[in-house]
Parts: sequence; C-alpha cells; structure tokens
Amino acid sequence: MTSFQTSDCRGCGKPIVWATTATSKIPLDPRAAVYVVDRAGMATRAPDGTFVTHFATCRDANKFTKSAETKASAQDEIDALREDLRKERDEVAKLREQVRRSKAPPSLFDRPAGDAS
Repeated sequence: MTSFQTSDCRGCGKPIVWATTATSKIPLDPRAAVYVVDRAGMATRAPDGTFVTHFATCRDANKFTKSAETKASAQDEIDALREDLRKERDEVAKLREQVRRSKAPPSLFDRPAGDAS
C-alpha cells in the first residue's frame, strides 16, 4: 500500500492528500468521487488512487491561487496610486487657494522708472 503525506486544508479545514508533479506539490481531495466518462456518456467510477485536485472542491481555493495573489497585489497597487492621486489633488487645491488669496508676485518688468539695477 502506498502512503501519502496528508494534512488539513488551511482554508476549509478538510483533509487533503499531497502529491508531487514534475514541478510542484499539489493538494488532492481524498474524498471526492471521481468518474471516467466514455464517448457514449457512460460514467464509471475511477480506480482507487485517482483523485481530484482539492482546488476543485475547496470553498477557499481562490485564496491559494497565484491569480488571486496577483489580483490582490494589483489591487493594492491601484489603491496606493489612488491615494497618491488624492493627495496630489488636495495639494493642488491648497496651492490654488493660496494663489487666489494672495496677490500675484511683482513682475521683473514692474521696476520703478529710472531704476537701472
């Protein structure tokens, strides 16, 4: 009999079996029924040792996918950019208010007549 590394899912808490592929480890659901369907549409229970990826049965699978991490990271970046933009708009509004309330600085060409310096 083959032994498998098992643990509980960090998302849903259900038992999972770990298997390795050529490039990574993947969680499998040991309790999900697996069927093979032929071309005529007839379903037959798959032989023992056939598992479904736990990502297909886990209610929290989206927490563990790279696309979810990428989306969360992208959303964080968007939120930071929006906050920066809000701060910039606030700063521009303050500067506009200062200019509106103050007199325009004198021009270099507004020197008194006869002032040659």
